[in-house]
Amino acid sequence: MKFVWVMVTIPSDSDVPEIYTSKKKALANLNAEIEFAKEQGYKVEVSEDCLSANWTTFDEDYSVSVRKAKVQ
Repeated sequence: MKFVWVMVTIPSDSDVPEIYTSKKKALANLNAEIEFAKEQGYKVEVSEDCLSANWTTFDEDYSVSVRKAKVQ
């Protein structure tokens, strides 16, 4: 079975999640999103397993998560 890593951002301009062939690449992009939010001054809550994060801007709640998905 083949697997990919999927990063889902809510809200998003697209209904299609970002897909990565390695966990390392997916986590690097998740960390980039987290760092960007922190640089903007938002309080970011990261999950214990470091696979998801949440923050609130002035008018919207954001959620970013990475998960493993089976390729069919």
